[in-house]
Amino acid sequence: MRSKHVVLVALIILAIWPFSGCGQGAEQTDRVSEYPIAPDAIRNASIELIDGSTYRLADQQGKVVLINLWATWCGPCRNEMPELVKLQEKYGPRGFEVVGLDVDPEPLEMIKPFAEKMGINYKLGWADEDLVTEFFNITERNGIPQSFLINRNGELTGVFFGGGEETIGKMKETVAKVVEGTD
Repeated sequence: MRSKHVVLVALIILAIWPFSGCGQGAEQTDRVSEYPIAPDAIRNASIELIDGSTYRLADQQGKVVLINLWATWCGPCRNEMPELVKLQEKYGPRGFEVVGLDVDPEPLEMIKPFAEKMGINYKLGWADEDLVTEFFNITERNGIPQSFLINRNGELTGVFFGGGEETIGKMKETVAKVVEGTD
């Protein structure tokens, strides 16, 4: 009888796992006014992208950027990726871009086939330990996925934690408002 309970608990955990974050607490954070302007350490970080180029948020003035912290092994990260792909498709022509930053950092030989399998159409790169710490300092949470929405003026306008349906819905709604200039 005990083994049936263990199996039942394991099945329940597996059923809800994709809708939570990989790490501490998974509820969506919607305290935009409590977050700072994107810190200089984040804006000026030189990020290596998987195509060999470098990326700096400070160079993206005039664009709306969604920075997404993720890893290949993170179920909730994989859960939200199709929605990030859709956001890039829908709003990319209007000055919006998603930038996915692997926090592990996993090797290129692992990321490239993963990106192809997931149909990722947005920029991917690596966040070094210092950069990850800067992002985690904003949310005061050590888990992924986390996404940070930066408006055309370089201001932090949304922070989203976890890959659950509610968080993804709020992220999509906030991106639409910021890209369309209604927020």
